[in-house]
Amino acid sequence: PTRDKDLAKTYVFKQWDKDPATTPISYDTLFVAQYAETENAYSVRFHNWDYSLLYETKVPYEGTAMFVGTEPSRPADLKYQYSFLGWDQPLDHIHSDKDVVAEYSTSAQQYHVIFSYQDGTTPDEQVTYTYHQEVTLPQPAYANHLFQGWEYNGVLVKDGPWSFTESVTLFAHWVQTSYQ
Repeated sequence: PTRDKDLAKTYVFKQWDKDPATTPISYDTLFVAQYAETENAYSVRFHNWDYSLLYETKVPYEGTAMFVGTEPSRPADLKYQYSFLGWDQPLDHIHSDKDVVAEYSTSAQQYHVIFSYQDGTTPDEQVTYTYHQEVTLPQPAYANHLFQGWEYNGVLVKDGPWSFTESVTLFAHWVQTSYQ
């Protein structure tokens, strides 16, 4: 005899309520199957944003899954920084195998642009921009000098607007126009 499993338990035939080999049968006799019950446990797999497996656990029917391990993380990219929010599905009342995926909030990646005036009087200026935000480059003045542009990695940048995908330092490039 067999008994179908349900969501909560699996049943395995154990024995009859009476031993058919030793029970005298002189009239209609009912034998009732006895089953051993096993609590069902369901797999809950925790995945990161890229669907890489972080952790797997077994949870009893209607139980609550718990993630064990270091809080999931997602590396920043050019556009965004990521902060772990939680899981894409509830972790309670488990009644089947389940895959859950980490969810993240995003904030625009910020970059610092330092303008180094190199004129002996104006202090460096640091400005913060977000990914691909257009930056209008300042056009400074310096007595007896002609501003040629901003130098970055050996390249002269004359005007903008520009956008940056990393933090940079731009150096003012001057040509002296008169000697006083």
